[in-house]
Amino acid sequence: MGKPPWSSGQTWASYIFGILTVLVIVLLIPHTNWHALLARPTGPWLTGFLPALTIVIAASGLSWANAAADYSRYLPRSARSSSIVWSTTLGGAIPLIILMLTGTLLATHESTLATAANPIGVIQAALPAWAAVPYLIAAAGELIVEADLSLYSSGLNLLNMFVPFARYKTVAIDAGLMALGTVHVVLIAQNFIGPFESFIVLLGVGLAAWAGIFLAHQFWRSGRSKEAYPQALLYDAKASDGRVRGGVSWAAIISWLVAVGVGLLFTTSPFFSGPLATGIFAESSLEVVFAFVVGAVLCLILTSGWRGDIAASDAGVPTSGR
Repeated sequence: MGKPPWSSGQTWASYIFGILTVLVIVLLIPHTNWHALLARPTGPWLTGFLPALTIVIAASGLSWANAAADYSRYLPRSARSSSIVWSTTLGGAIPLIILMLTGTLLATHESTLATAANPIGVIQAALPAWAAVPYLIAAAGELIVEADLSLYSSGLNLLNMFVPFARYKTVAIDAGLMALGTVHVVLIAQNFIGPFESFIVLLGVGLAAWAGIFLAHQFWRSGRSKEAYPQALLYDAKASDGRVRGGVSWAAIISWLVAVGVGLLFTTSPFFSGPLATGIFAESSLEVVFAFVVGAVLCLILTSGWRGDIAASDAGVPTSGR
């Protein structure tokens, strides 16, 4: 499959917003209070490091788990799996680590950055007046371009919800909502960090459960088939291999519901807190980890006793991908 029509635009956007981001970082680093940074004591692991790590997991790598097809569907079949994994991992991790370190350094000068209702405004105030426009362009543009990568999957999700539009229309709807949301967060909202954290945490619970189940399915299929998801199961609603019947994997659905329920019991967020989010779990933000582990383990348990080859109906099954 050839390159997507927007691929060249993504390339240029990467250069443009990458340069603007580097400019912002260069302007922010001199504000670092190195004495305060080096004198700061080690923070608590359970109530400091773990919650921060969970938010990072939910807002970065985990949030892209269900959109992998968007940046892999155009790759040639000759692409090595190891190359795909490393390029995706490093390409996502290196910029994130640099930006996190920059925020850590800036917090030594701007003490309200970590608790600000609008951290974008705090960062803007730390920049020279002439840099405000480039910074806002970078902040808004990066969010739009980043979200653009998942438009294909988000459009398919609307179709799965039986929205009666053609695929390009669902993509257009998602693109419009994405752009409006970005403009609101960057230019209008004065207190978005609370709702944003709640959204990330609650969404992270569902995505973590899904990711655990997906990996459990992959593990279950390994050694049994060269294809983790044979095309008969994907395209033929009557196909079955014991694990999937009539196009539905009840083991996966049950596992997901239970895993999400367990995760929500331990969830702590500005909008919702679970009944078990007390004591050591009140500020540990382990709900994402619990959802992932429960989803994976329960799915493996429910599918461990199922065997059998795929039985497909007489309906035609495509011999190639979409």
